[in-house]
Amino acid sequence: MCSLRCAGCRQAVKILNKTRLKRKKSYRRIGRRMTVTTALDKAHKELAIMKAVNHPNVVNCFEIIDDPEADHLFLGVYRTVSGSVLHALAHSDPHPVPPSSMPLFGLL
Repeated sequence: MCSLRCAGCRQAVKILNKTRLKRKKSYRRIGRRMTVTTALDKAHKELAIMKAVNHPNVVNCFEIIDDPEADHLFLGVYRTVSGSVLHALAHSDPHPVPPSSMPLFGLL
């Protein structure tokens, strides 16, 4: 992952190896037939969703470069303001108590 700064907007370029994604396969049985899906197929579906969705909790993807001659898939994404999502999840409460259920603790 590399990042760049332009006009105050923090952006990053993520590089995926298409050959590795093609090798990772998952098999699924539907009735008597087996279907094979590669990780590249799943990545294309996920990227279409990332490009279409505009939500504050989803990393926005503004550019996808899929060069047929190259072995890489380049993703232009906006960097998260608070850092890594995994880091934020590791330091958060896994089961937060919603404020509406706080009065119930006094009844128990």
